[in-house]
Amino acid sequence: MPAGKPRVAVAMATFNPDRELFQRQVDSIRAQQGCDWHCFISDDHSEAEALAGIEAVIAGDERFTLSR
Repeated sequence: MPAGKPRVAVAMATFNPDRELFQRQVDSIRAQQGCDWHCFISDDHSEAEALAGIEAVIAGDERFTLSR
C-alpha cells in the first residue's frame, strides 16, 4: 500500500440484485481514488441466476470478496 493512502472497507448486502443497477454500483466503487479499498459483499441467498450475475460483475477483481 502506498504511503499516505487510507484503507477503506466497503460493506454491501445483496439479495437478487438487478444486474444493471448492481453493475453501476460496482463501477462507482471501482472509480474511487485516493484510498486503498476493499468491498465485502454479503449475499442473502440470491437465486442462482442473480448470484451468477454478481459473480460475473466482480470477476477478476480481487478487491471484492463475496460471502453467502
